[in-house]
Amino acid sequence: MGDIEKELVKIAKQNRRWGYGKLQGALHDIGFKYVSKDTVKRLLKKHGIPPRKDRMDYSSWHEFIRTHMDVLFATDFFTIDIVDTSRGLKVRTYYVLFFIHLGTRKVHVADITENPDAEWMKRMAKNVTAFDDGFLKDAKYLIHDRDTNFMKSGFRDVLKNSGVKCIATSRKSPDLNAYAERWIESIRD
Repeated sequence: MGDIEKELVKIAKQNRRWGYGKLQGALHDIGFKYVSKDTVKRLLKKHGIPPRKDRMDYSSWHEFIRTHMDVLFATDFFTIDIVDTSRGLKVRTYYVLFFIHLGTRKVHVADITENPDAEWMKRMAKNVTAFDDGFLKDAKYLIHDRDTNFMKSGFRDVLKNSGVKCIATSRKSPDLNAYAERWIESIRD
């Protein structure tokens, strides 16, 4: 497969809404000046990539994750139970809020609390999107489950105002937040 084909296939898969003319222009911009729309059409067909109208209709979750890795984070909670001997043998449960950048797999622990109420969740959202040092300041998407702490606390509103689009996974579908779930599994092990 030639350089033109490799670049064209890569660009077409990353930009589902682009037609033959826009793909031709993208190739022109990266140095392939003499590629016609017919050549673009023929090469896409050769690689089983359908015309724009058919490419736009369907995008799998896997493709979404793959094409947005650099601007995509996931978040979740895990719990830690600690026996408090100062008050007898009382077990105290702490909630750990963490974020993972899917592109680098770098994990950020936001904070730990015994009570992740709405005010605490909003404060966490402000902290992680802070202009100067918030690790979500350059994020475009955040995947989370449908935990009440994410859905009804104002957490999503704060993130939306900072330019981060929250994506709530479907109910009973932990595989849609697989990166966060796998990290929790590693912590438990």
